This record gives sequence, C-alpha cells and structure tokens, in this order.
Amino acid sequence: MRLKNPGGVEAAITTVSQVRGQLGNASSGNSAADRKDRFLRWCDNWATPQLGNHFPESEEIFTAIEETFRRLALAPPMSEYELNTMLARDWRTWGRRLERLSAELESLRGFTARPGRITVLDTSALMEGVLFTEYDWHALHSDLAEGPVRLIVPILVVEELDGLKRTRDRQQKADAKQVLRTMWALHGTAPTIPAALPQAADVTIEVYLDGDWHKRRDNNDGEIIDQALALQELTGQQVILATCDYNQGYRASAPKVATALMPRRDEEEPSAASSTTSG
Repeated sequence: MRLKNPGGVEAAITTVSQVRGQLGNASSGNSAADRKDRFLRWCDNWATPQLGNHFPESEEIFTAIEETFRRLALAPPMSEYELNTMLARDWRTWGRRLERLSAELESLRGFTARPGRITVLDTSALMEGVLFTEYDWHALHSDLAEGPVRLIVPILVVEELDGLKRTRDRQQKADAKQVLRTMWALHGTAPTIPAALPQAADVTIEVYLDGDWHKRRDNNDGEIIDQALALQELTGQQVILATCDYNQGYRASAPKVATALMPRRDEEEPSAASSTTSG
C-alpha cells in the first residue's frame, strides 16, 4: 500500500488495527437486518474515512469497500438465513483482507528501518548503464557520496527485464539475461532481502514488490516514478531515481523525485554521472 504521509507506517498500523476491531463490533446485532446495517455503517463511517487518512484513493482497497457496500445495500430481499450467510462471508473476507494489510504494513516497518540512502533503478539503468555490480554508486549523486546506499529494483523492472529475454534484439536479450543472472546470484530466492554488492559491502540491492492492494499506472515509466515517489513518502527521505533515459529524468522532476543519469556501458570511459535534483 502507498502511504499519504511521509514516515506514517506506525500510524497506519494503528488505524488498521482499529478498523479491524470495529469490523468485529459490526458483527453483533439482534437480527440479520441489524447486522447488515452495522456492516454498511462500518464501510461508510469507519473503513473508508479511517483508511483514507493514510492511503490514497487510487488504492484498490477503496474499490473493494465500495463494492461490498453496494452489494449489501442493493441486495434483493432474502431470508434471515441467507442474509446471515452473506454477511458472515463478507466478515471473513474483510478479516483476511485487513490481516494481509497489517502484515504488509509490518513488512514496510522493517523496510523503513534498514539503513542507507535509497536509489531506485529503472530498466534503462540496468540495461544500458554500467553493470550494477561494477559501478561506483557513491559517484552517482552527491547525496550518495558517503554512507550506505540501498539500490531498490521495483518488481515491474524485473518483469520488463524478463520480457527482454525474449526480444529479437540479440544484444538486449544478452544484457537482460546478464542482469537477471547477476541479481539471482546475489539474492537467490530471497529478492526482498538486501544483498551486498561484491565490490562494495556498503551498497546493497533488493527487489521491491507490489502490495496486495496496489494498483499500477497504465504507463510503466510513470509507474516506476510513482514507486520512487511512494518510497520517498514512506521513508520521509529524498529518493534518487537512477536512469539512462533523459525523458524519464524529465518526467520524474514533476513529482519532485531526484534523478541521476547513469553512465552507459557503451561509453569508452564512463564518467561520473550527471544528476538533476528536484525538491
């Protein structure tokens, strides 16, 4: 889930717990009609406004709440047994959904606790830039000159690399395979755990997965920028987007994400990357 408020993980965890508690309260009532009314009030007066304090309206959880509300509110007349069965199913479903959301937030708590300045890599940085295990990441941007660096690869980027393994362009295919094999050698089956680069113990790389309720943008470049912005809001620190694509750098400046251009593999003598910061 994307957060509205920088550094707001703890507050979001508390709110989700409260919303789960109110869901339990809504299950009580003297009749099925009474319990239905309580469930509708939970959707309208608790779940939507309380979760809306922490998560943007674009997240799919709000669509799911609206669908539940409409299905119950517009349900045709039915027997007490049928209505109780419908309500019980929805309570179980929402209990599991909120449990998953709590687990996701707990994982974000661990994510934000890891040390290092965050640098998000887009597909061009991995495909066209100097191979990530051979690059001096402290030279990419002035903010990375000292201290540990966290390289974050959105799962969308991994998906794009996997797609490029099947392209007709032989060089692109070879480069994509090299990057994926190198990442696999570092991570194995634990891609979300930071792995130190061979040449720099204070530089780690990890894959950032989409949450259960995240809704991607239609444009992949825009989605990667949005992921960088989400990490910026999540951690409360300036996030840097590494790219070899000038257009991507310009696009990222609009939502105030710092961008840094990586030197390309085909440059004879890769120079220190130029960078542009918006903030």
